[in-house]
Amino acid sequence: MSRFKDLPVQFPTSNILDLGIRVCSPSFPRVDPKASQTMPPVRKPLPVDHSILNEMLAIRLQQLEIENGGMEAFLPKTGLARGTYYTIVRGIGNPTLRTMERIASSLNMSVLELLGFEAADARRALKKSGVNYDELVSAIGKKNRADRGLARQTRSRKLPS
Repeated sequence: MSRFKDLPVQFPTSNILDLGIRVCSPSFPRVDPKASQTMPPVRKPLPVDHSILNEMLAIRLQQLEIENGGMEAFLPKTGLARGTYYTIVRGIGNPTLRTMERIASSLNMSVLELLGFEAADARRALKKSGVNYDELVSAIGKKNRADRGLARQTRSRKLPS
């Protein structure tokens, strides 16, 4: 029980304009008590957009975390910072495709496997579009090898002195 319960306390019911308070901070404009202006509405943060892809990734990471002996053992394998990992696992993070590729690569799996799909699912989806999965994988592998080779050549060139 509060000892202040019986004290007569009255809180003003008027707004700041009625009190004639002037705020002199550069971030707050001066308030003219005689003007009948109202303060601009406070900008509220936008709600977090949830998507099926974010939820699928969160669920799959939670499954992989359990399979790999808990969060402390699994987190270093993902290559993510702890805060980034938490936002993704809670389904509120919005990882880029590059981030998902980095996670999948560090776990030695494809992005499709990271999301819980199998190669057969991708084969079926691509076949509907007339694309051969194996040819696509081969072409991507060749492109990645060529890009890495070019990057190595670029790094190995000596800068003029």
